[in-house]
Amino acid sequence: MWLIVVALNTGYLQLSRLRKTKNMEGLWLMGAIAAIIGLLTQGLFDTVFYRPEVNTLWWFMVALVASYWQPLTRNNHNHA
Repeated sequence: MWLIVVALNTGYLQLSRLRKTKNMEGLWLMGAIAAIIGLLTQGLFDTVFYRPEVNTLWWFMVALVASYWQPLTRNNHNHA
């Protein structure tokens, strides 16, 4: 459950970053997020994750979202 929340949150944050710069690579990220949500929805009604092909696709989509991760930068301004 934690991995799903982290993957979707990371995807959302990076998608916001890519939209600000109007980077077309955001389309890959949108596709990966849509595939994750689609597989989760299908998993509610069927046993799709027992099939190796679908399981591999799931991990590829999570890896695609994770590949866009960038560390957050902090402002080092000290307000005294």
